[in-house]
Amino acid sequence: SIIQFERHSVAAGTEHLDNIFNAIKDKLGLKIKYQPFTKCEPYEWIVHPYLLKEYRNRWFLIGRVGDANKVSNLALDRILKISNSRVPFIENDLLDPETFYNDMIGVTVAENDVPEYIEIRVAIGSVPYILTKPIHFSQETLHKYKDGSIKIGMKLIHNFELRSLLLSYGPGIQVLKPTSLRDKLKEELEKAVELYK
Repeated sequence: SIIQFERHSVAAGTEHLDNIFNAIKDKLGLKIKYQPFTKCEPYEWIVHPYLLKEYRNRWFLIGRVGDANKVSNLALDRILKISNSRVPFIENDLLDPETFYNDMIGVTVAENDVPEYIEIRVAIGSVPYILTKPIHFSQETLHKYKDGSIKIGMKLIHNFELRSLLLSYGPGIQVLKPTSLRDKLKEELEKAVELYK
């Protein structure tokens, strides 16, 4: 072969894509039986679907659960059953699908999360990787050090997905600011080190 694409396993839940897509298009509420990873028993909710979003080969339904005034995301691989609901559809007044995810990595956002400016020192060995495939489109180079390392900045919400991505660089990066993100990553790294003692 001449070209080879990355092969991924297919995440569970993709069988629901057509039903959810049509419900969004036709503005229909859905009755969903949902099994969170952290709970023993499934929930049954009425969901008003607004957006389907893919992140790392996993699909998420973004919408409103019941008449709540907040955005919820449901992983399709945790949906046990889905059917149409007779509950009147609640129009989307919670998010702009074109811009809602601009300030974050992934899909997880808490109600009061706001983007913060992040500064990261990138070790010389990781510089080419982070310059040719930026962490986020808001990334900018702030400083070039004499040893070949650089300082980058970007404005993002500090969610689970961002922390996971930053941790994947290991010693190739050092978060300088803000202190809250730096401390959280340090705590996670210390827990990881304990596993190898």
